[in-house]
Amino acid sequence: MFMWLLSQDRLQTRALLMQKNVIDQSTCEVCGQHEETQAHIFCSCGLASQLWNCLGIDAPLQPDNVLSWPRQDMIPSEGFSTFIALCCWQLWKSRNEKVFRNQATGLHQLLQQCSAVSVQWGFRLQPSKRHIVQAWEQAFESARQGEG
Repeated sequence: MFMWLLSQDRLQTRALLMQKNVIDQSTCEVCGQHEETQAHIFCSCGLASQLWNCLGIDAPLQPDNVLSWPRQDMIPSEGFSTFIALCCWQLWKSRNEKVFRNQATGLHQLLQQCSAVSVQWGFRLQPSKRHIVQAWEQAFESARQGEG
């Protein structure tokens, strides 16, 4: 459901809520600098930019078509769109932590959360496909090792 909402530009961002006259300001609560649109949350907000840079992924300006994102060699092509969905889901959850609980998520914590969720998602795969999740875990670990 989340990815469908993302692909339809229907997530309840501050920009969308302002457009619907629910709120009167659309500034991102995570960075406090730009309008909170989907593109901002998942591609250009500081935490998102750090995540994609750490993972070696060149995020496009719009998050809507994850199938067209350039793949990093460490991630198998078979599970790449799911890998991007997992990262976007964790970015959304970290955004919600800031909005609803006023708790900021750092890059190291985000990478740990992505890794933990990847393990959980891996249990839904057939044993012959578990190597995909192992590659995800390795990518998150490498990113954690490389980020300062």
